[in-house]
Amino acid sequence: MSQNKIIVINCKTKKDFISLLEIFVSKEWNWGSGAYPLARKYFWKEYKDETCITYENHFSISHKKYFKTLKNEYKIITFTEFLKTQQDENIIH
Repeated sequence: MSQNKIIVINCKTKKDFISLLEIFVSKEWNWGSGAYPLARKYFWKEYKDETCITYENHFSISHKKYFKTLKNEYKIITFTEFLKTQQDENIIH
């Protein structure tokens, strides 16, 4: 497994999705288009529990199936796993 894979967070609930966007706000990150994170919270409706967002400073969204087809480039984790890694790294307080 490549160490350089881009992390993709699967938000299985709308609450997780909004929480992730709020974390991105705190990091001062925007959508790849430059839009403010919470300006696109309606994206949840498109993929619902299959919603995945890349974890990088210019993040993007797609269906979980898309990222699974590119498994050599992306590593899919749950929102709960993401929070744990952030707490372990003392990034989220």
